[in-house]
Amino acid sequence: MKAMILNGSPRKNGHTAALLGKVREGLETSGCETKTIHFRDLGVFGGCISCLACKVKGSKCNGVCAIRDGLRPVLEEVIGTDILVIGSPVYFHYPAAAVRAFIERFLFPQLDYTNPPVPLLKKKIHCACLYTMHMPSDDMFAGNNYGQTLGTEARTFDWIGTGEVMYFKGLTVFDPPDRYVIGEELTATFADMKRRHYADYERQAFELGKKLAEKASR
Repeated sequence: MKAMILNGSPRKNGHTAALLGKVREGLETSGCETKTIHFRDLGVFGGCISCLACKVKGSKCNGVCAIRDGLRPVLEEVIGTDILVIGSPVYFHYPAAAVRAFIERFLFPQLDYTNPPVPLLKKKIHCACLYTMHMPSDDMFAGNNYGQTLGTEARTFDWIGTGEVMYFKGLTVFDPPDRYVIGEELTATFADMKRRHYADYERQAFELGKKLAEKASR
């Protein structure tokens, strides 16, 4: 089995990358061949430009976005994988812009405009979205409808296979905190949440990798 792990964070050594690393360990423990790609390494790329080249009758795109840039080889490779894991920080309620661009350019070429849409992919891809965020409490998470907005992103992958979603809250990049404009109370909250939950976050990420491998092997 082949698994692609995509780090949508601009940080190659941040919380998102670290937890994706635990997912990778879970996948490899279960016998998967893995490959990790950091979007930051691909240069500048954008989302769908609505050229509709992928929708032309007899299109030669074959389910791959027609735009030729740093993301194009990744899109070609993802089509041949069995498992896809995407990690992203959450910025203003949504995944990072690079992740949104990938979702547009990966999924849109896979579907035609019949009713219901028919995926071009010949096999299912088992997908998971992993989100990291500052959001320090469950009440704030629910009050900002994160489960709805981020869950919608994850559910779009149901069109081509199966979609999983996992949230990791209370993670901050303000380190050291005294360098930034951030209140002492919130600083203490972040530190307490990381102390109490981070080991469990690592376990959850590892188990997610094993779960995806199990689903793909059926």
